[in-house]
Amino acid sequence: MNTRFKKGHIPWIKGKKRVFKQSEKFKKYMSKRMSGKNNPMWGTISPNFKGGRPHCLDCKKLLSTYIAKKCSHCAKVGLLVLEKNGRWQGGKSFELYTSNFNQQLKDKIRVRDNFICQLCGVPELECKRRLPIHHIDYDKKNCNEKNLISLCNKCNAKVNQDRDYWKGYFIEKMERKICLPMV
Repeated sequence: MNTRFKKGHIPWIKGKKRVFKQSEKFKKYMSKRMSGKNNPMWGTISPNFKGGRPHCLDCKKLLSTYIAKKCSHCAKVGLLVLEKNGRWQGGKSFELYTSNFNQQLKDKIRVRDNFICQLCGVPELECKRRLPIHHIDYDKKNCNEKNLISLCNKCNAKVNQDRDYWKGYFIEKMERKICLPMV
């Protein structure tokens, strides 16, 4: 038996509205069931309930946003724990950049490096954003052009792991670059 509709035949349901008649008793029951706290999808009864408003992980204080995990006080105290980390360098990452490290200087370095990452060789156009400028000696106050290099985001994150190795690598690379004549 062929269950497909023959060409030109219209299925019996096409063009008709599906109307399901509900009794008044059932409508009242559902109306009462789905209102307020009796609603199975409301509050703590809901299967999607995740504990209501978020609380600080440390002090259990009520948080104002759903994004934060800790209140402002506990977050500041948590920074002190960083000192116990083996890679802690006395809060060096929280230092501000000098006024010399401005957009003109960054653009000048990008032009010098031909808008190419100096580690992996990826052009800035493929990165879909401007190349970050990296301090070779990791000193934010040293804005000498010989100390700055263009890296993509991936490489910029990579060179923060073994700093002594990368510092030597980039110093040697910059010395070779300066010695070579520009073509």
